[in-house]
Amino acid sequence: MHPARFSLPAYLERIGFEGRPAPDLATLRQMMQRQVRAVPFENLDVQAGRRISIEPDDVAAKILGTERGGYCYEVNSLFAMACIAIGIPHRILGARPIVGDTRRPRSHMIVLAFVEGGEWICDTGYGRFGLRQPFNLAGGPQVQDFDTYRVVSANDEYRIECRLGGDESDEWNGLYTFNLSPFETADFIPANYYNSTNPEAIFIKSLFLCRHTQTGRHVLFGDNLKTYDNGRLTQRTLAPQDIPRTVRDLFGLSM
Repeated sequence: MHPARFSLPAYLERIGFEGRPAPDLATLRQMMQRQVRAVPFENLDVQAGRRISIEPDDVAAKILGTERGGYCYEVNSLFAMACIAIGIPHRILGARPIVGDTRRPRSHMIVLAFVEGGEWICDTGYGRFGLRQPFNLAGGPQVQDFDTYRVVSANDEYRIECRLGGDESDEWNGLYTFNLSPFETADFIPANYYNSTNPEAIFIKSLFLCRHTQTGRHVLFGDNLKTYDNGRLTQRTLAPQDIPRTVRDLFGLSM
């Protein structure tokens, strides 16, 4: 993945990175924290019926050239491009989203980075339950601001779970399972096609946006807006005429 249209200075400016990047944990952490705040998870192109390209050059042009966001194949590809440019060893993985009792394909893209002797899951595109900073695969429960994440492993399979600060339930919510087998961008072409064209895909059925803040996150699913702030959750149903303004003001996007 060596796109001609990816520019590291443009990426660092886009996410508001401070200082000089290096292949270390401090850089990896700042990259992820700043990207999830500056580059929203969003499916506006899918909702508009546009073709979604996950070719690296197209992803870089879209997010760095127009200040757009994207869903996992786009935002995590962008993160991987930055890792390459900085010299952070990493691997793209395919994860199996957890949705009830239904066993789903490995259709979610995540990044596994190798820095300072550790293995760190980086995921900038999982919507409501998404990680806020790199997650250490070898650690126990890890607090990220007001949220807590943990990993459960068995037979070379990993399962990431979370508790969001502000949710009433104390139960652990499963995000996805995965193993450490490497994937390539091309491996996600079928999943991208399904998620952007099939009437049964969640991204076709509903508007879905998420943008992290320093104290929480905003999540818009359909007309339901949830705001997590300092461990508190507020939510409301938006009138149709209020959705474009909310998308602009809270997510920095134009419909």
